[in-house]
Amino acid sequence: MAKFVILYNQLIGNIEGNNIYIYAILALIGITFLIQIYYYIYYFFTIVRKSKRKKRTIREKESISVVVVIRDNLYWVENILPFILAQNCNNFEVVAIDMGEDTRVSELLDSFKRLYSHLVVTKFTHNPKFPISNKMAYNVGIKCSSTDNILLTTTQSRPLSEFWISEFVDEFRKSDVILGYTGIERERNNFPTRLMRLTRIFSATRYFSSAVDGKPYRGFINNLAFRKELYFTAKGFNFLNMNIGENDLFLQKIATRNNTAVLLSSNAIVLESSYGNVCSYRARRRYFDYTFKFYKKDIKFSIIFERLTRSIFFTSVLLSLFLLPLTLKLAIIGAVVLRAIVVTLTMRTIARKFGEKRVLSVLPLHDLIYPIDSLIMYIHRITRPIRSIWR
Repeated sequence: MAKFVILYNQLIGNIEGNNIYIYAILALIGITFLIQIYYYIYYFFTIVRKSKRKKRTIREKESISVVVVIRDNLYWVENILPFILAQNCNNFEVVAIDMGEDTRVSELLDSFKRLYSHLVVTKFTHNPKFPISNKMAYNVGIKCSSTDNILLTTTQSRPLSEFWISEFVDEFRKSDVILGYTGIERERNNFPTRLMRLTRIFSATRYFSSAVDGKPYRGFINNLAFRKELYFTAKGFNFLNMNIGENDLFLQKIATRNNTAVLLSSNAIVLESSYGNVCSYRARRRYFDYTFKFYKKDIKFSIIFERLTRSIFFTSVLLSLFLLPLTLKLAIIGAVVLRAIVVTLTMRTIARKFGEKRVLSVLPLHDLIYPIDSLIMYIHRITRPIRSIWR
């Protein structure tokens, strides 16, 4: 221990005697601090500044088809599908692709068809030798639809409002691709759930701020809408040998700076089933984030850069607390506190825009570990490829 103290004191003496080390650490902290402030005050906050709540209307000029793939989810068919079929919207249809083996689901869908004329059901006979992916099922649903606009959702989610479809129809008056927010169910507000919900908020913030900035690259498959014409112009989904990619790789084909909108109305929010625990949620993130390797270089850079500057900032701060004089340490602590205030205020405003509450208690921990966790998941994607992604 005594030797360690002596070596530490010698190191401090060398650094204090050589200003270049002090300047280098301060420069790293200063540059990354300014970049972080830019992200949270300007870049991320654009989704709040540029999104406006519209007055709700039920007199739509557009029509829309909600397309959903059903795989033996009896609860969803019994409880959520009737709510969607009874949405307060004048001209819409629901196209259900029945992919399961549960006869109760098929019988219930048939009974709903007799009650709701705007329900279209297509049944696939289960054949284990020829499995059908969600992309193939969505493709059939889109082709079976009778309207010009498509709204994709899943049986793992549910809309919060009876005006969910109406909000998308209104937005189609001025946009061709619409990104809606999907949160995580809030039945449990324990620590793991808050951590997962906050991760979702940060993910949505990146997706939507990039879209508002004119570079849309990803949305949520539970709450994604586009014009059917764009789908056929793009010749349908790409990467057909993958079981994922509808909400990002395909979106990047059809979404542009001028045709994409972010819909942040409280009526347009969808909630997705929770994942049980953080490990399950990370495994799902790792699975769906595999498409990252196929993104364009500029999109990859924009995703990595914020996390990289955050990591450099915290690493430089940690070094400064051990190596720099006391007066400089106090100034750096002040910068850390100022950044924390900016991040908290920005994310609180964005969370409210997403209809999220009581999640910011885990923000300090999430702020520190998220870049590290993202790096670990990136390494896992390279060293431990997931075979089930491929058909």
